Amino acid sequence: MRSTLRVVGAAEHNLRGVTAEVPHGELVVVCGVSGSGKTSLAFDTLHAESQRRFVESMSSWVRAQVGQAPRPVYETMTGLLPSIGVAQRGPGSASVRATVATSAELYDLFRVLYARAGVLHCPTCRAPIRATTVDSAVRDLVSLPDGTPLTVLARVAHQRTTPLGPLLEGLGKQGFLRVRVDGQLVMLDEVPKFPAGPHDVELVVDRIKIAPERRERVQEAVATALKAGRGAMSAELGEGMAPREYATRPYCARCDRELPSLSPRLFSFNTPIGACRVCQGGGVVAQVDAASLVEPALTLAEGAVLTWGDNNRPTMLRWAAAAGIATDVPWSSLPWEARDRLLNGDGQTEGMLATAKKRPDERWTRELACAECAGARLSPEARFVECAGRTLPERLSRTVAESLAELGEVPAGLLTTPVLEELERRLSFLARVGLDYITLDRGAASLSSGEWQRLRLGAQVGNQLSGVLYVLDEPTAGLHPDDTQRLIRLLRELCELGNTVLVVEHDDAVIDAADRVIEVGPGAGVEGGLIVFSGTPAELRAADTLTGRWLRGDAKVAPHAVLTPRRFVRLEGLSGRNLRGDAELPLGVLAAVTGPSGAGKSSLIFDTLVPALTQRPGLPVERVIGGVGRVVKVDGSPLPKAGRSTVATASRIFETIRQLFSRTPEAKARGFGPERFSTAVAGGRCESCHGEGARRVAMHVLPDVVVPCEVCDGKRFDEATLSVTYKGHSIADVLAARVHEARALFGPVPGVSGVLETLDALGLGYLPLGQGVDTLSGGEAQRLKLARELGKPGEVEGALYVLDEPSVGLHPADLAVLLEALRRLVTMGASVIVVEHEPRLVAACDWEIAMGPGAGALGGRVVYAGPVRGPS
Repeated sequence: MRSTLRVVGAAEHNLRGVTAEVPHGELVVVCGVSGSGKTSLAFDTLHAESQRRFVESMSSWVRAQVGQAPRPVYETMTGLLPSIGVAQRGPGSASVRATVATSAELYDLFRVLYARAGVLHCPTCRAPIRATTVDSAVRDLVSLPDGTPLTVLARVAHQRTTPLGPLLEGLGKQGFLRVRVDGQLVMLDEVPKFPAGPHDVELVVDRIKIAPERRERVQEAVATALKAGRGAMSAELGEGMAPREYATRPYCARCDRELPSLSPRLFSFNTPIGACRVCQGGGVVAQVDAASLVEPALTLAEGAVLTWGDNNRPTMLRWAAAAGIATDVPWSSLPWEARDRLLNGDGQTEGMLATAKKRPDERWTRELACAECAGARLSPEARFVECAGRTLPERLSRTVAESLAELGEVPAGLLTTPVLEELERRLSFLARVGLDYITLDRGAASLSSGEWQRLRLGAQVGNQLSGVLYVLDEPTAGLHPDDTQRLIRLLRELCELGNTVLVVEHDDAVIDAADRVIEVGPGAGVEGGLIVFSGTPAELRAADTLTGRWLRGDAKVAPHAVLTPRRFVRLEGLSGRNLRGDAELPLGVLAAVTGPSGAGKSSLIFDTLVPALTQRPGLPVERVIGGVGRVVKVDGSPLPKAGRSTVATASRIFETIRQLFSRTPEAKARGFGPERFSTAVAGGRCESCHGEGARRVAMHVLPDVVVPCEVCDGKRFDEATLSVTYKGHSIADVLAARVHEARALFGPVPGVSGVLETLDALGLGYLPLGQGVDTLSGGEAQRLKLARELGKPGEVEGALYVLDEPSVGLHPADLAVLLEALRRLVTMGASVIVVEHEPRLVAACDWEIAMGPGAGALGGRVVYAGPVRGPS
């Protein structure tokens, strides 16, 4: 009989003492409406307990250093496996310095490879630098054809500016006969006077003709030269033969330049030795973008130069006219000489570039690739190390597929074979999950949510472990249906290796591919927290549960009247990332941007359309035709998760609520202002718990324990503050009230009622206003951010709302509620564009813009634009 992970009495967050079983070695999907308790079961109970027990198995000293999470609330748990969790986070959560290579744990392998098999090259003259020994240098020289003339030289001075007399006299006393000064042979017994200035001095150690019987003489000359040259020497050979350089340390004799030894640290852009000195390893620097300083279509008199303010424009126009520069001709038509003078000045009058540098402004200051390292992030010494003829920046500029093919160029050896095998395995894994088109040096923050999810999945599960519990949160987020099938095959392979895969998911295809499905519900919040179904996908389709009804088609998204766009915003000459061609985005409708992951959807909407409509300069588009009144972007960036951040503060209604309390007669009589009702500042909050309602008690070698504050009993405020009431409710009562209860309390209060109504309409009516945002599921957090933007009815008409994967974390039933809210926005005169893959949401839209046809270099074009097509 197959063993099983079994938890009894799980009561974390809203779970109500449930019992659940996860058979080992199977693919198990946990589904249910958003907020029902899926994440509480999978991550906050099973995964959290596995991590806690792992830390608990360490010594008390280690436990004290790394800290321990509190024990999840449950009665018993058996069959628990070591777990790896991949939670749901967008690419915005990545470090600004993170790249594809670092996020996929490839960069460290490349660093080791170049430290073991790389060849240093001088950054100045590009000559290869190989450290050598006396014996290897001698072997190399005596292997030359017999009779080859050999002159052994040691550089003893490079660009010396002090008098040469004492140096040459000392060499003569040591028994040497000849030197070369600036390439001219000089006998040490007849030293001429040299003019002042820098000089190069090479000691002529010996002149020999190669022959077998002269090996000892060659060896003696090489040893003497390396000693005199402080570990470096050169050998000049016969006519037509290139000289050879030898050094026992990384050193360029031509440039008299010391180089660092090869080590993994040299190739890290996060260390002083490896980082570019200019950009400090960031790859970009804040620079003035000359193209952003002007409006090319305007004349100087019309304000073409943005750095000329209203006060000094007349003065600058007189200067330009005096310099013979036309002030009534568009900037784009001015001759090159005139534009150069305006940009750089004339020595007496300051140019636009100098003015812009003194007055930083987002209109003309941009992060551009570092001019020193060209965005490679590395120091010159690291940038010019070659392995199999390629530098590290060159390898990282390749796509996953190209890099995988080029690994065969590196000679296998005792030191390189293990690294090459690991690189090949990890790159192959990325290619198998459909990321073969992504370059390794691409910033992680620029990835789409689907690319980022698969990249993190690859970093976690690419180790081919066995006997592990993988806990994944919505791995299909951002994935096209074709990509989803590839993901399912990967999850199946993990099970075949002997792992257990637990997936929090709503996607129909993943549910159908599972061995077992657990549905948590029946509702959200306090109305959920129960196991309403556990069985096979076929049994779920026949079950009378919310998910079962959606799977078999009994429940559907309500039909709607398809609208026609009122007008379009046209983007011509797209060039950002992989974008090319033109695109038209409709206004006055609900539109979906679809296509494979990496096809250019996010680049089109969030990197081009939104900045273009907000008039940011320097955009990768030649021309923008059309505009909107206001742009509201709702993306996947995380909510603030401070200890006092709640639903009320995150939805931005708590400020208004505090003002309402401060206007009550009792508050005015006591002199209480709005700050009195804040948990963030001292005055009205409970100082014992600092307004958090609970205290964390350190237990040293045991996990910390979170207990309700014994002073305020979890109410967050002191007694004087709690005595002030609004319609009979204290500020603590308000925070304890659920959204649908708060609607009745606050009625038509501007700034509050609209947000509360939207929260309720989006299916979040069960949330208490004081619930911490760190306890929200991914779907709840996304809808909370959406609600705070939609609760502004006076600002809706003429606005454009752009949403990034709003279906993430949503059950089909939640999706129907979301669609109703988005359609209400369109009815109120707004335009809505969603970047989306979810078939139900796309089918309910009015217009579709499909990007493709493939991903990366194979995508970037609009392949279809028009009414939503039926399923393919």
